[in-house]
Amino acid sequence: TMRGFLVPPEELPDGDILNDLTHRGVIKGTPGFMAPEQVGKSHQVSRKTDIYSLGALLYYILTHRPAVVGDTMSEIADRTVRGTIIRPSKIAARQHIPSGLEAVVMKALELVPADRYGSAGLFRDELDRYLLGFATRAQHAGWLIKLRLLMKRRRIAFNVGIFFVTLLSITVV
Repeated sequence: TMRGFLVPPEELPDGDILNDLTHRGVIKGTPGFMAPEQVGKSHQVSRKTDIYSLGALLYYILTHRPAVVGDTMSEIADRTVRGTIIRPSKIAARQHIPSGLEAVVMKALELVPADRYGSAGLFRDELDRYLLGFATRAQHAGWLIKLRLLMKRRRIAFNVGIFFVTLLSITVV
């Protein structure tokens, strides 16, 4: 059933019909979300192509616009092949986009497939690190950022520690 109506199976949309209608060698995908290798001459798609698309989707969620934009299809294709992507924090300047999350997006959107995450699992692991309050590997965080994130994750423990250090200092003085 679809919204309370009984729809015969033969009348349901065939999600694979476009794949059947597309000729070999024709670009297939959504402009602004396609990896450079899909748009360029190589057409060497792999799982790294999917990583790019995941990064483009996350980019869209953060900025409310595609990773690659242009006035014409050829302009979008050219910018995709050249890797012209503006960092999410510059697009959505009024929103705070954490550097760790931005680093994950930009690594997934790398121009060269070998520079992207090796698998969707590694991409997910990076997102898990961010969601759990840890620095992401793509971020290359220094010790100061790691300390700030640790304090944020363990706020109560740090507050208790500061209280006891303050109490000890008052007692010693």
